[in-house]
Order: sequence, then structure tokens, then C-alpha cells
Amino acid sequence: MDVVEESGFLVYELSADTVRRVVPKAKGYDLLRLLDVVPFGDGFWMGSQSRSRFVEGSFVLRLDRNLKPTSDVSAFSWPREWGNDVHSHGRGSGRPIRVDELEVAPGGFVAWLYFARGSKRDGAMRFTLPDGDGTARVTGSWRQLPGEAHPQMPLTPSRLAVTVGENADAYALRVNEGPFIQRLSGSGERLSVFPDWPGPMPDLPPVTEMAHYPAWWKAVEKSSFPVGLYAEGPHLYVLVRLAETTDGPEWYLHAIDPVAESLLHSIRLPTRAAHVSLVPGSEHWALIEGSSYFEDEYRKPKRLLTLEAEAIRNGEELSCS
Repeated sequence: MDVVEESGFLVYELSADTVRRVVPKAKGYDLLRLLDVVPFGDGFWMGSQSRSRFVEGSFVLRLDRNLKPTSDVSAFSWPREWGNDVHSHGRGSGRPIRVDELEVAPGGFVAWLYFARGSKRDGAMRFTLPDGDGTARVTGSWRQLPGEAHPQMPLTPSRLAVTVGENADAYALRVNEGPFIQRLSGSGERLSVFPDWPGPMPDLPPVTEMAHYPAWWKAVEKSSFPVGLYAEGPHLYVLVRLAETTDGPEWYLHAIDPVAESLLHSIRLPTRAAHVSLVPGSEHWALIEGSSYFEDEYRKPKRLLTLEAEAIRNGEELSCS
């Protein structure tokens, strides 16, 4: 019997205390694997992967508010090589790559891309979306740096963040000897501010086969490192994991003004979970606790907590529900 791999959204409706699963379908695209989804206008952008006979590789689709591909299915894919920093890519012109992460940016979107089949040309690209011609135009590209973790074994669940307001811009959490924040516009300048933390980045053992994963995860779970970059309003937030103790690791969220390039405040999060990721919001943030690799090799979520966004903005002590 053939096993069909199928991806879908889990939609949590907090007011009704229900969860529903939505599986988007797109004509001409078979076996869609969802890679990332971000709200955009009256719908969403979905990073996806297909194994169709006609379309192979990774691309971005426009979805409506019901999580269905729009009638004029907007698909953007990319060639295997980076090429020049400014060039165009039409529909269906790509080679197999993976969209690891998407964020909506002013005038378009930014994506963290992983090139499959052994290529080392990984990193961020920024796209603008001119109306009417169905073509995403690359307005900037920033390749993976030598000291960055391999995208297939990420230490960071979130590398990209986009601020809003008068000085809206896209940013990436990068690593080159030490971590820093890069502005993904213009020349891609490095911000002069970053939270203090007990570095250096962890020295992780190589993984060339499945048998190496336990040693790799053991090193990860005994390490301190920046876990992710997030944005809410005009500010950026860096999530930092401090090395595991007998009670589990400690987690701190550091607020940064990227325009003034200053550290605003730091908050200790009310969790000692082995792994944590965050979903920012204007009223609440979601904090997702993940299990240890040694409890479950797929690091399944253990709890979903909600944090007051106003307390995070003001640097106040957090309570959760």
C-alpha cells in the first residue's frame, strides 16, 4: 500500500476552545508539503514543496482567507544558483530548494532558503512583488556565512523578523564567529547592538548519519545560544537559551530598538522547557514548549502558553496562562 505524505494547518480557535485541520489543495501541485505560512493582506503566503511530475522544488503560493490557493495561483520559484544580487524569476523556473522561513516585508517578502542536493548556497533573499506580471524580483540576497549552523539542523526556529511602522524593515539573525542581527535592505548592514549572553556558540559534533543525532542533541541541550529573532511593532526581540541546569534551561527575551540600535530591556520567561519558540502578537504572544530530544526525537510540543504583549513591550515580569 502506498503511503501518501500530506501536510496541513492546525487552526486553534481559542474563543471556542476548538482545533481544526485545514489541508490546502492547488491545481497542478501534488503532494504539497507546507514549509511556512505568514499572513498577508486578506490571505496568506505559503512556502511549499511539491513532488509533481511537472513542478519539483520549493515555491510560494498565495492563499485566500480560507487557506485555499487563489484562483490565479501565484507561484514563485528560484534557480539553483544565486547569480547576481538583482535578477528576476518567473513562474515554474526553479530547481529543488526549500523555503525554510517566510516573513512579509514592505513591498514583498523575505525568505530563508536552503538549497538541496548538497549545495552550500544557503541564506536570505528579499523579494518585491510588482503588480500584474506574476514575477517576484530579487532585490537583495545574503548567503549563509561560514560559521552558521546547517539549516537542516537549526538551532534557531526563527531567523527572520520584520518590524512595522515608519521605519519598517526586515532583519535576520546571523552567525559569523558570534551572533549578530543583519538589516535585510540596502547593503545588509550589521546592527551594532546584541544582547549579552555567555557565548561562544556551541561547538556541535558533525552529523553524517542517524546514529550521530543523540550526541548532537546532547551537545545542543547542554549549550547556551540565541534561539530566535522576532518582531512586534517597531521593535525586535532576541530569544536566548541559557545552559541547562538541574531544573532545565533558563529563557530570556531581549527587546531591541533596531533604528536607535539600543537594547531596551530583558525579561525572563516563565518556562524551563527543553526547547521554546514564540509567536508574537499585538495583544498576546504564544509560547510553545517543546520536549527534549531524549523524551521524543521529534520534539513534540508539550504546552502552549499565552503571554501579555503589553508586559513584553514594557519589560514587566510575565505571567502566563
